[in-house]
Amino acid sequence: MTWVPIAAAAVQSVGSLVSGVSQYSQAKSEAAYARTNAGLAEQQAQSQAQVIREKARRLSGQNRAAIGASGVDISGSFLDALADSDIDAELDAQTALWNGKLDAMNQRAQAKASKAAGKSALVGGIFGAGTSAVSGFGSWYDASVRDEMNKKLAALGGASPVTP
Repeated sequence: MTWVPIAAAAVQSVGSLVSGVSQYSQAKSEAAYARTNAGLAEQQAQSQAQVIREKARRLSGQNRAAIGASGVDISGSFLDALADSDIDAELDAQTALWNGKLDAMNQRAQAKASKAAGKSALVGGIFGAGTSAVSGFGSWYDASVRDEMNKKLAALGGASPVTP
């Protein structure tokens, strides 16, 4: 039954290749998902910053209108308070943008890590298949040599067979 090691090696080789390709494919999908999330994080941060700025403009306009309607001159501490409110709103908008940028950077790093892991799995699958094939060939060769030796020994008159 010298074909058994070859069949076993073939099954192991195919299994190793399929596993490597499957892991590579999954890692590619994860990387694409992470890259998409990175873009979405940046877009969301832009929208959030825009909403913060728009709310600040409306609030500033309402405050100026209220101060103007009261007959008070917009100068001095009133003007300083309005400016501080505008500055705080812009800082909030910039913070939202920064947080979005950080999230996007993290997502892109995850995409790179997934891609690297996928390539590693694919290479591992290829080497695993090669290792299985070489091991199977070695087992087959050993079995073939043993069979030949046992046949020759049997022809010589029943000497004890060679076993692994």
